[in-house]
Amino acid sequence: MTFYDLFMSLGHNVVADAERRSTLLFALTEALHVLGIALLGGSVLASDLSALGLLLTKTPPVKVWRALTPFAWTGLIAAVVSGLALVSAGPLKYYTNWVFPTKIALLTAATLIHIAIYRHIVRQADGGGEVSTSWRVGAGLSLFVWTSVILAGRAIGLI
Repeated sequence: MTFYDLFMSLGHNVVADAERRSTLLFALTEALHVLGIALLGGSVLASDLSALGLLLTKTPPVKVWRALTPFAWTGLIAAVVSGLALVSAGPLKYYTNWVFPTKIALLTAATLIHIAIYRHIVRQADGGGEVSTSWRVGAGLSLFVWTSVILAGRAIGLI
């Protein structure tokens, strides 16, 4: 089985059929996707800006990250599940769009960077350390990569 066959098989299931038949269901799925992105993006933005000392400056950044991490995961899960449903409604559109694999690669990188930064700051905070330069650089990198994911997602609809 080729990658093409595997990708096209996404379009052969109950969800894909329902998404193709119902404009309302497709619109609701898109709405869930946007809400997931907003929840994820807002959580990441607040966490990273806190680490950079630009937001919630009276609260230790590790507390901000710990409080917002469940929201970030919820948003990511909602965005990925709804995204898979959207792709399943028209897999050929996404398979032939060069921006889609770019977005998926950026999403993977952003998620891994976010996890690495979170682990680093928790270890550092649990050890009694202050926000380090590497933590700030990581937060800046996180903001850049997550912004790239969002821009790539928007570009999919334009190309």
